[in-house]
Amino acid sequence: IQYKGLIMEILDGKYIFRSFHPGDEKGILELWKTAFKSNMDPDLFKWKYLDNPYSKTMMLCVTDNSEIVTFYGGIPFKFQYNEDIVYVVNLMDIMSHPNHRENRIFEKTARRFIEYFCTPDNLLLMYGFPGEFHYSIGERILTYKKISNVLYLRAFPNELFNKKNSAQKNIVELEIIENYDGPAKEFDLVWENCKSYYPFSIVRDASFVKWRFFDHPQKQYTVLRFVNSDDDSFAAYAVLKVNERKATIVDLLLPDSKILFEQIINCISEYVIGLDLNQIDIWLPENHFLTGHALSSGFKNEGEPIGIIPTVALFEHSPSLEWVKSNLYYNMGDGDLL
Repeated sequence: IQYKGLIMEILDGKYIFRSFHPGDEKGILELWKTAFKSNMDPDLFKWKYLDNPYSKTMMLCVTDNSEIVTFYGGIPFKFQYNEDIVYVVNLMDIMSHPNHRENRIFEKTARRFIEYFCTPDNLLLMYGFPGEFHYSIGERILTYKKISNVLYLRAFPNELFNKKNSAQKNIVELEIIENYDGPAKEFDLVWENCKSYYPFSIVRDASFVKWRFFDHPQKQYTVLRFVNSDDDSFAAYAVLKVNERKATIVDLLLPDSKILFEQIINCISEYVIGLDLNQIDIWLPENHFLTGHALSSGFKNEGEPIGIIPTVALFEHSPSLEWVKSNLYYNMGDGDLL
């Protein structure tokens, strides 16, 4: 998509609002350093915005001396929307230069982003996980709305593993995927088998899993596949982020089955115990079937610890807020939070 640019006279000079051009990376990273008082790894920016399997949705505000002073953008994920495939942008890394904020360039950049990218044939809606400060800005000047609360669920693997009924037949077995080369196509198949249970979700197919969890330039994830014991077919997957004391389930995909969920968690618990870890946690929407299975299997709601607010911005062509609240599946795999 080509964007010709828009010049606006604002107080003390001209600002150009335009989409991302190759070569803008340096200026965006300089803005990041100014706005967040830290450095962003160029490889992380490249992975997130340039190497993702989707497209580019980034709107910039540039001064007349070519300084990038606002960045508003995200990743336009491919989404399942009932029986259709649509694109939904996950907003992230939104920022503006403190020396220009009095000119309302953040608001104007955001509105240019919406006008340009969020058309009926392009993006269905925007969503993300801001903190309270950034949510309050978006609520005040844009159309940010809170959706279903995210629950932080925690359990202790010894307790979960001890719940296992020794007489119950194992219906799945855990396998660690060391690299992506082997079961790539199987991720497409497991998504096809599961998608009817997820009417509004990122399409968790092979391209998503490869980019998100195998290609990350900084983070190491443990990708687990669960195969049916009777025929070795791919039934479900889970992705763990492991540190020195706990394992976080970053992503999880399986059909709506309490028995299958409990067996998967039992397999994960046995694996985590083998690593000498003492905690398993997961972030899930409060009203999702996976959340209900987790709570009934021994997980406890401990109160969300990092202050994220699941958020959407809707348009005339978007589904209703109530429908989104009832149907959106998200977890920490949607963002790059863990």
